[in-house]
Amino acid sequence: MEKPNKRNRIIIIGNGFDLAHGLKTSYRNFIDWLWDKKVEEINEVKKMIKSKSRIVDKDNLFIVDVGERNEFNSADELKRWITYKNGLLETLEKKRSELKDPKWSDIEDVYYDCLLKCNNHFGIEKEEKNYEELSIIRLNREFRVLRAKLLEYLQSVYDSADKDRPEFIKLTHRMKKIFEAKDNNGYEIEKTVFISFNYTPTLESNGYLDSSEKKKGNAEIIYIHGNLKDRDSIIFGYGDELDSNSLNIQENKDNAFLEFNKAVLYARSGEYQRIVPYIYGSNDYEVYILGHSCANSDRALLNEIFDNEHCKLIKYYYYSGSPGIEVNFKEQISNLYRIFGENHRGFRAIFCPLHESERIPQISDIENFIVDEEPSASTNTVIEILGVQFVKVKGGCLDDGTKVEDFWIGKYPVTELQWKNIIGENVDDEKGDDFPVVGIKYGECLKFVGELASQSGRAVSLPTEEQWMFAARGGNNSKNYIYAGSNNIDEVGWYKGNSEGHLHPVGKKKPNELGIYDMSGNVWEYTKTVTRSSINKNGINLIKLEELEEITENKTNEVVYAKDVLSGKMHRMNFEEAVIKTFKSRFLSNVVCGGGYLSINSHCRTNSKKGIERPAVHVGFRVVINQE
Repeated sequence: MEKPNKRNRIIIIGNGFDLAHGLKTSYRNFIDWLWDKKVEEINEVKKMIKSKSRIVDKDNLFIVDVGERNEFNSADELKRWITYKNGLLETLEKKRSELKDPKWSDIEDVYYDCLLKCNNHFGIEKEEKNYEELSIIRLNREFRVLRAKLLEYLQSVYDSADKDRPEFIKLTHRMKKIFEAKDNNGYEIEKTVFISFNYTPTLESNGYLDSSEKKKGNAEIIYIHGNLKDRDSIIFGYGDELDSNSLNIQENKDNAFLEFNKAVLYARSGEYQRIVPYIYGSNDYEVYILGHSCANSDRALLNEIFDNEHCKLIKYYYYSGSPGIEVNFKEQISNLYRIFGENHRGFRAIFCPLHESERIPQISDIENFIVDEEPSASTNTVIEILGVQFVKVKGGCLDDGTKVEDFWIGKYPVTELQWKNIIGENVDDEKGDDFPVVGIKYGECLKFVGELASQSGRAVSLPTEEQWMFAARGGNNSKNYIYAGSNNIDEVGWYKGNSEGHLHPVGKKKPNELGIYDMSGNVWEYTKTVTRSSINKNGINLIKLEELEEITENKTNEVVYAKDVLSGKMHRMNFEEAVIKTFKSRFLSNVVCGGGYLSINSHCRTNSKKGIERPAVHVGFRVVINQE
């Protein structure tokens, strides 16, 4: 049978897509807003009450004992004085304290767990002590309250977003490159279908579907969970029909248990029916996932799309939050793996290799985006591999004429979280995730490089001295600043004059001309360039290995004093003997660049370097990917 030359493309849109546009639509954003709002409401009521009293929250979420206090200064303070009336919120708050990065799916998962508990106690008499606590009627009532607050919050976020900002237009241009990308195997993309799991109409309002494409019928948006424009269409609940416990819920014959069942709600909305022609039609398709966690609450629907004979490729684009901090990418891949159930072979066959998964373009990276004249041109200014962000550096020449080829360099020094994700353990448990890794040996840097190269399949290494300095000065975009991005060290780096004697998180100062951070100060950075100690009458000098031959020819019989770097003792010997001893591995010195938080400002210039022979608290590193 002749291979078809056309495919459709299904693009799954999750909350990471909105976050990439700078919209504060995360679960953490919502819950923080909810509690801040409750602090304001309770404080307003308290102003009207003179005596000690208990206040019932207007949404019946909790009761608060206000006592004689004037007001609550924070959500944490308020929580210490409340008794929950909404048991679902109480359970969510307990789970939130256990999670580093709670997601929307956690609400649905907690609701489902509570639903199972209600189902296990279905039929108990109303007189029983815990009847109300385990009642499906109460659970659904509490869930409806949280659902209403969620929609109120999302509407306020969307209404307040400035969608006409130049940054949005620039981001849209960059994002479209993903949507319009050619198929890896040369297939023509006949139709692009967006299946949005978000409630916000970000796709439409930012012009991702222009009128000409819609008129041609080449693009379509399906809001599978409804749209804020139609509140009645919103679907928020559970959808893991593949879970063995789901059948037990269906068998109890009480429709209250199905009020928030996504399969039932899909049938009511009609949006699911719009997907059917694409997943069960005649055309094969490929799937791009942009910012969806692929958690259990959507597992049944995603299983239909992914574990399907017409699905020929799955490519993952993920959202990453704060500078240098990545969401748990491995967890998300595991979620995808579970969607395939027992069809593990199918998962391996169609999922793109790990190193081809990419970070979603984000509005926080806007200074690095290049808007091309031709819409079809490809620009990969920033990529992210396994949580490490890389900036493209086009080749050029240093001032001395040294030629540097194209390469990618880490946007930030390697952080504690990146080290933990790649190596599996922290270097320093007391430092935060976004602090640079310091105090490690050169060999440990090479271990990280080797693991990152192995896991990603990329040509990863430490930068050479020349690569580091070329990138620090801004590459071909250089404005000849003294420091990396400015003539004012305080704008771009932490050094002795402003660091207060301690290390700082990455990305807190201005970047340089290429959008690279922290190349002046905070930490000296290892390079691939190696020197060894040479000895003369004045002590120890640093030379490059290639200079060894010339030195030995000129000073064969000279007597010198050599300092043993391990014992600190001085030894009298002839030059030839000194060379043999000095060029052993214990005298290995690595070139580090850029200065650190203990350095004076002149040591933080773009051309600053020195050799070190042992780890230090102000020395870290960043990595590069060389062109393949």
